[in-house]
Amino acid sequence: MAQTEEERRESKRIWAAAKRAEIAAERDARLRADRADAVAHAPRTHRDAYEASVSAAKWFKPSDGALVALGRLLAEDLDYADYLGDDALVLRIIGRLTSILGQLGLTPVVRMRFELRSAQIEARKATESAEAAPPAPAGAPPLPANVSKLARPAKRGDGGDRG
Repeated sequence: MAQTEEERRESKRIWAAAKRAEIAAERDARLRADRADAVAHAPRTHRDAYEASVSAAKWFKPSDGALVALGRLLAEDLDYADYLGDDALVLRIIGRLTSILGQLGLTPVVRMRFELRSAQIEARKATESAEAAPPAPAGAPPLPANVSKLARPAKRGDGGDRG
């Protein structure tokens, strides 16, 4: 029995949807296999460098754990993408990982800024009188040797009445 034009279109639509699903399933299986291969064989270059940087940083607090874990995940993805040869993905991950490293204070530029800021504060404290600094709160733990206490800057203006 001959099909009507509408039945033919419907049959063709169903066949095309099945073909697209088959192609998508093959692509997903290939991507899973590539990922499994990368997990098994990718060098740990970026992961090891990240772990060495994190372990050398002594200033992290428990609240930094989420950002540290995110950086660890990105370093792992960077190793996989580099192993698979996906240059576009490598460049995207590098940008994100660099941003996280900067937020954690693990880049030379950020560390230099922190050190310069601490040196400026120490120099300013040496020239100011001791009476300008408020006493430390009772029970506050002492600051580590590599951290300087931030002092409030002097207010702008002539210091007179505002009236």
